[in-house]
Amino acid sequence: MSSWVLFRFKSARDATRITFDGTGITVFELKRDIILKNQLGDGKDFDLRIFDAGTNEEYNDDTAIVPRASSVIGQRVPTTRPGYGKAARYVSGRVPVQSRRNERPSASSASNPNDFAAMNNAKTEEEKMALIAGGGGQWQKQQEAMSLAKRVAFQKPGGAPRPGGSEGGPPPQGYICYRCQQKGHYIRDCPTNGDPNFVPKPQLKKTTGIPRSFLEKIDKNEILEEDENGKPKGYMVDGEGNRVRVKTDTATWEKEQARQKASAAKKEAAEEADKELKERGLECDLDQRMFEVPTKTSCCQKTYCYNCIDEALVNNDLVCPNCGTENVLIDDLLPDNEMALKIKAYREEKAAQAK
Repeated sequence: MSSWVLFRFKSARDATRITFDGTGITVFELKRDIILKNQLGDGKDFDLRIFDAGTNEEYNDDTAIVPRASSVIGQRVPTTRPGYGKAARYVSGRVPVQSRRNERPSASSASNPNDFAAMNNAKTEEEKMALIAGGGGQWQKQQEAMSLAKRVAFQKPGGAPRPGGSEGGPPPQGYICYRCQQKGHYIRDCPTNGDPNFVPKPQLKKTTGIPRSFLEKIDKNEILEEDENGKPKGYMVDGEGNRVRVKTDTATWEKEQARQKASAAKKEAAEEADKELKERGLECDLDQRMFEVPTKTSCCQKTYCYNCIDEALVNNDLVCPNCGTENVLIDDLLPDNEMALKIKAYREEKAAQAK
């Protein structure tokens, strides 16, 4: 399985992975891979410096070993003389034989500069295999050193360490274990780890954007109702890590029910009124409403609203909508006084009933 080192320039926000085989990579090889992967050219116009992202200490020894899963920051420095950039030797592949400094633990404990020189001078495959076999003791020393290393909290480039991550302290307020959906511990410290019969619970949705006054807490031991997909139905987790659900808004519900009942009653009353108009013969056949300025046609004496019959004759080439008579002139329309009296009596009746 390939190992990797996270790298980014100081001015960049996202880091890229430099992959390699083994438990570490030399500073020389790391700089060469950085130049090639970022297509920085032949390296004659700049010098490349890399720093540890956690301690900000510079890797100025090309034979030093950068452990895998490390995070480094790079910086390109202009050269004082154009065409004489020190980064060119990383592109050409001239590996240094002597170490410049041995203060870094990774350089002294993980590698020997003479090993690189011997490997470069080996001509046959047998010689290289012999060198690799002879490095078994050095591999054991490196494994022992890594086993005694202090645990370091995960930290994004430029970010702060996670609270309680390095010393195993309590998680921050509101943290929910992704395995058992309980607060108070990280998933790595979940008491259900190692339990073959435990089934991880589905992750709860957060209450982002919902006012606290709309929520109510529920008992952590309450069995969560699940939908057909196995996800919690109507349950969420707030910013403090408590399981909550949305309150039933009784007042709004009753108000909505009253509004719907009033609307239904109003609609029913309107239907009854339309039915009564139709039974009394006070409804116009064109707009299905009570006559407004009742007017009769001269051909068949059919009563309509004045505006309705006027528009109907204009749009249908003066053809009567009832009997089909042609050339019915608007000037020949007659007022229906009898229907007007009926409408007046109907309105007076309804006004009396409303009192």
